[in-house]
Amino acid sequence: MKAREKGKNYEIKLMNELKDWFPDVKTSRSESRNRDDLGADFVNTHPFAIQAKATEKSPSYSVLLKDMQKNLPGEIPIIIRKQNNKPETVTMLKEDFYALVFPFKVE
Repeated sequence: MKAREKGKNYEIKLMNELKDWFPDVKTSRSESRNRDDLGADFVNTHPFAIQAKATEKSPSYSVLLKDMQKNLPGEIPIIIRKQNNKPETVTMLKEDFYALVFPFKVE
């Protein structure tokens, strides 16, 4: 399978999974070329800007996250990654992680 097709199929898979939390989620590829250019692969996932990566090579996640943070202010950038024969992972900025887990802080 070619890389572009693999990425598109992964986006569709994630979109279907994300519908449990974001019923109106759509891929940016089909809904908003502008949002896709800003680094988010999905629309209607506020407060999250989510990018899907189905690649064996590791891009610079810190650069991708910082670019998403700059291009999509007010949204929490997240990268969901799939590699062959490995568990899928989620990558985000540490300060965003702390903001999400803050309600669970033990005093």
